[in-house]
Amino acid sequence: MPVPSELYEVPIGQAKLVKEGTDLTIIALGRMVEVAKSVASQTSASLEIVDPITISPLDIKTLTASAQKTGKVLILTEAVTRSGISGEILAQLVEAGFSGAIKRLGGQFMPISAAKSVELAQVPTVDAILATIDKMMKEV
Repeated sequence: MPVPSELYEVPIGQAKLVKEGTDLTIIALGRMVEVAKSVASQTSASLEIVDPITISPLDIKTLTASAQKTGKVLILTEAVTRSGISGEILAQLVEAGFSGAIKRLGGQFMPISAAKSVELAQVPTVDAILATIDKMMKEV
């Protein structure tokens, strides 16, 4: 991803609304933000994309507001799903009162390979994300 050459600041504890939508919220971390933006252009679902920016502190207020708006949430990260940040985000959404559909997509539970071709097969792909969104949109 492009990085500005000049000095810049990132707000700590303030999530960023990357794309507005009405059907499903994708909470995307790190590189998955760019993948989510690509996915949004390949589906008819109106996707809202939120980048938490920081995970500690986590801007649960913004994440919950987006989740409540769409009623469906996909948490997308390269980190492993089991015992990872996606589980913490899910727990905080539920504790904040969200009761809609939530799914998580993350990396496979194994060490990430040093080979780029293998690494990319270990994290969520566009096809896997689209299939998950399609399934979530069909669920009542």
